[in-house]
Amino acid sequence: MTFADLQAALNKRLKVTIPVAERDEWETWFDHKRAEAAKLAAEIVSAEVEINDRVYRMFGLTRTEIDALEDALAILAPALNVKGYEAISAVEGSNYRVKHVSA
Repeated sequence: MTFADLQAALNKRLKVTIPVAERDEWETWFDHKRAEAAKLAAEIVSAEVEINDRVYRMFGLTRTEIDALEDALAILAPALNVKGYEAISAVEGSNYRVKHVSA
């Protein structure tokens, strides 16, 4: 998302515009936050790679097994990003039923 995208979203959703006199300050803030988010995203990716590597070693998986597992996951769960999780949660939340099992 760019600063122009942010301005458009604010205008569309909230019907507000950032005053011209404040745009430089807001753009600086936005760029700083975007850089922070990019850094955190890179750290998350690095942590995920490390976790995956540890799990693969723990189970003694070969490169062929790892490749097969990752290919299967990519096919089964291609949209597991924030929007994907939100969509799944919305569907599961609306259809959630507690099943009582009698003993």
